Amino acid sequence: MTERISRQMRAQLDELAPLMRFFNESAWSRRQREDGICDFVAGNPHEPPLPELVDALRSATVPQSDTWFAYPMSERDARHTVSAALRERLGMEIPPGDVTMTTGAFGAFAALFPVLADPGDEIVYLSPPWFFYDSMIRMAGATPVPVTLEPPRFDLDPDAIAAALTERTRAVLVNTPQNPTGRVYASRRSSPRHRRGTAPRSTWSRTRRTARSSTTIAGSSARRACIRAPS
Repeated sequence: MTERISRQMRAQLDELAPLMRFFNESAWSRRQREDGICDFVAGNPHEPPLPELVDALRSATVPQSDTWFAYPMSERDARHTVSAALRERLGMEIPPGDVTMTTGAFGAFAALFPVLADPGDEIVYLSPPWFFYDSMIRMAGATPVPVTLEPPRFDLDPDAIAAALTERTRAVLVNTPQNPTGRVYASRRSSPRHRRGTAPRSTWSRTRRTARSSTTIAGSSARRACIRAPS
C-alpha cells in the first residue's frame, strides 16, 4: 500500500528529517545511555527526582474516588495551586478559571497556537529557537517569523522585534534563559516603550502566558499575545 499523508505533514517531516536522523542515527544516539556520559542534548535530568516528588506521585496513584482515573479536565485543585503560585512568585493575578492544565509545553503550544492564530497570521519568535517552534506554528496554519539574535551575546533586541510586527502578528515568543543559547534577559534591556509584556520570568519552571488586548511589544492589535515560552 502506498503511504498517504497530507502535504502539510510531509513538508513537516522533510523539514525535521535532519533532526530526527541525529536523534536516531548519530554517535550521540548510540552512546547516550553509556555510564559516565552527561547528555545535554534534550535537557534530560542527570539526577534522580526529589524524594518528595516521588512520594507525591506515589500518593496520587491511590484512587480517592470512582472517577480518579477518568478523563480529567484541568482539575480544580491543580488550577487553584497554579493560580496561587503565579500570584506569590510573579505577582500575577490569574483567576483559577483562566488556568488550563496541559501535558507539558508541547500540549500547551498545540492548544495555544490555533487559539491565537488563523491561517495567514504570524507568530514571532527569537532565533536560534527551541527546535519545534517553527513546525508547531506551521502545523497551526500560521506563519513563523524569526528574529535573529546576534552572536556572541545573543542580546534581546526590542527594536528588531518591533520591526518584525505586522498587522498579521498574533504572538511574540520570548523565553529567558533563552533556549538554546542560555542567554538570560533582564527587564532593564527593554526600553519603556517596549517593556510591557516582556518582563522575564525568574526561573526555568515559571512560565508567563497572556492573551489580552494590546500586550504585544509595541502592539495595538485587539488579538495579540506576548507568550513567556518554556525553555
